[in-house]
Amino acid sequence: MDPDDFKSKEKPTMEQDNDPRSTRPSDLDKTVTEDTEMERKLGEEPPTVCPSTKSIHKDSKKEDEGKGKEAERAQEVSVYAYKYDNEDKVLRSFDFFHGYLPREDLPYLLRVDGDFILRISEVAPTNESPTAYSMKLRSKIQWDIILSCAVLQAADFQNAETTRVRNIIVRRKSGQYYLELNRVFDGISELIDFYKTQQGKFSNFTFLLKNGIKLQHWEFMHSAVVLKNILGEGAFGEVRRGTLRYQKKVIAVAVKLTKGAGELSKAKIREMMKEARLMRNFRHTNVVRIYGVAVDEEPLYIILEFVKGGALNTYLQKHPEVDITERIGMCHGAARGLAYLHSKNCIHRDIAARNCLYSNSKVVKLSDFGLSRMGSQYKLTTHCKLPIKWLAPETITTLYFTHKTDAYSYGVMCFEVFSNGAEPWGGVTNTETKKNVCNGKFLRIPENCPESVRAFIHDRLFVRDPEKRPTMKEVAAMFESVTERKSLFIIDKENIAEVSSKDRKKTSLIMETSPRVKPSKRQDSHDRHRRKRSMFS
Repeated sequence: MDPDDFKSKEKPTMEQDNDPRSTRPSDLDKTVTEDTEMERKLGEEPPTVCPSTKSIHKDSKKEDEGKGKEAERAQEVSVYAYKYDNEDKVLRSFDFFHGYLPREDLPYLLRVDGDFILRISEVAPTNESPTAYSMKLRSKIQWDIILSCAVLQAADFQNAETTRVRNIIVRRKSGQYYLELNRVFDGISELIDFYKTQQGKFSNFTFLLKNGIKLQHWEFMHSAVVLKNILGEGAFGEVRRGTLRYQKKVIAVAVKLTKGAGELSKAKIREMMKEARLMRNFRHTNVVRIYGVAVDEEPLYIILEFVKGGALNTYLQKHPEVDITERIGMCHGAARGLAYLHSKNCIHRDIAARNCLYSNSKVVKLSDFGLSRMGSQYKLTTHCKLPIKWLAPETITTLYFTHKTDAYSYGVMCFEVFSNGAEPWGGVTNTETKKNVCNGKFLRIPENCPESVRAFIHDRLFVRDPEKRPTMKEVAAMFESVTERKSLFIIDKENIAEVSSKDRKKTSLIMETSPRVKPSKRQDSHDRHRRKRSMFS
């Protein structure tokens, strides 16, 4: 998003707070949870190996003794580093390896007691001052290996058993691997095979590996994706054009890539995967399709439908000659897409022409779900950037988002459509915009828009009371009825020409004050009749 900062506070989603299957550090044994300080380490440092020769006398100089230990440590680093270098190949050989899949996706995969996967997490920095030995070894180890499995919970008051996901760090020690200190294995395969037949025990739970969960239909290997030219930059990183091997075909896709390192990278991964998780629920002509994610290595990919036309605002700026019928079609398509999202109980929260894509077949597709949330209402509680000039008045004053705030933002998007992609409130600061909107002064749709459509947006969408705004299903129905009429819009060609910079500024500054004086029934009937005649004469 490009608008200035709007300071607010954003709380965690209800899904994360209330999901009984999610893993919380406070609930886990500190020997197994991946979020404790202990698990931020790679594991115990290999112990010092005693010299094999007995020729070192007690009275040898300390410096000679130090040299001997240093040489043996160097040899250990070489041996263990070689073994850890091959971890990647070993992990990829398992059909239940899911790469950097974050824990928030686990409840969707691990549902039955004994379900399990292997995944990895980027090594977090440690607060300890590292030795030269640990630095050399750490440089060869780029991730923590995590065994995630579903285990039975204790019976509740209704005597019903439920499952819960547990995350156990696979520890490394002297080139070996272990989960429990008294059970050490030469390889990861041996460790997995053992716990398929023998129960593992920790202080607050036991586990047995029964069913390795394979990659889902929305999970791809990086090798299935070929990246091409850069399409643009997003909040998470680059967006590139590419191809995907999908269902025995090669299809064109757009690929979002993560950027950053360490904790920054982890945060971006969580946000990207949250967006992908939400988009997996949607399938509609007017919503950009997600094919899936590639998380087996970094950077992570979100793989999306490729729309050749590009962003709607850019298209409008490049093609001011677009006729009114096509512009009405743009508004209609966006309304249908947003009505679909609302039917799925999703609030988009960032409806704007820049977040719509326009295909070569003239279909508008809603995209960019980075701010979207599931539910009928959402309140911010943390600082973040927001698109001030697209926000509804109640969002500015109360920090709440609803389906009706989406409807208001949609009205602003319609202004963009009929202004050739011009920024709303051009020449007005964000501070002034907030003041205007909160005082009931709204944008005025340009006169190249049919009068009936202009009246609908002004009277129904640009109002302070959200309850008076129509649902997006009603908005889509209105545009449906307009497009079905044969005698469409007879408007001077001059009105379709590009809006000059002066006109744009004037258009942005022409306000309406709400609430309006309610007209008499006779006057209202006369106005409707006049608008209808002017539209179809």
